[in-house]
Amino acid sequence: MNCNIINDLLPLYIDGVVSEDTKNAVEEHLASCPDCANRLQRLKIELESEIREQAAQAEKKALLAAKKKLRKKRIITAVISACVAFVILVIGVFILRNIRIPIEYKEENFKVKIEREYDEDWLYLYYDGMISGHNQLGVLDETGTKEQMYIEMYTTPWDELFSSNKRSDKNRICVIAGLNDPHEQITELRLITGDIRMMYEPSRDYDKLMESSVLLWENPKVR
Repeated sequence: MNCNIINDLLPLYIDGVVSEDTKNAVEEHLASCPDCANRLQRLKIELESEIREQAAQAEKKALLAAKKKLRKKRIITAVISACVAFVILVIGVFILRNIRIPIEYKEENFKVKIEREYDEDWLYLYYDGMISGHNQLGVLDETGTKEQMYIEMYTTPWDELFSSNKRSDKNRICVIAGLNDPHEQITELRLITGDIRMMYEPSRDYDKLMESSVLLWENPKVR
């Protein structure tokens, strides 16, 4: 074989895809031709260099893919953590704003006054302290004309912790307007100090409601 044919066969020879007869012919030529032998060595060096470069590129791609995957995982973890933290924060704020702490009775903090407005007597409760809210419940007697008025007052942990007013407020609560209405007369005003849920139970136990309350005011005009 001449050198041109050998040069064409060298890549196939290096890859090991030639027949046994062709392999023997190439090796026989290489043994007697230094130029072709040198060319074989150069091809091997180029091939090894190419293999190393491909390996390096593959390793680089794998590393970049791993970094991208790790970064994506970290982002997802951060987003999930932020969402969990936000949900916990919302739940915490909701709990702090909605847990009711009943206000205990202290005589010096409560005062009941009758004030004349619009030619009628209005019953007001003054409370020296911070409240978050209040609710009222009227209980009529058997005649349906006399009514016991119950009031609940409460704060919340949120207001206890974060309210700028703290306990400096002087709250004025209108208990009833038209106090002298003959068709529905208020006999007394009581502060609920027990379980405030009793106010909302369908089957209210009025005896327990009375026991767990404090008399704030009694109407001297109603017997």
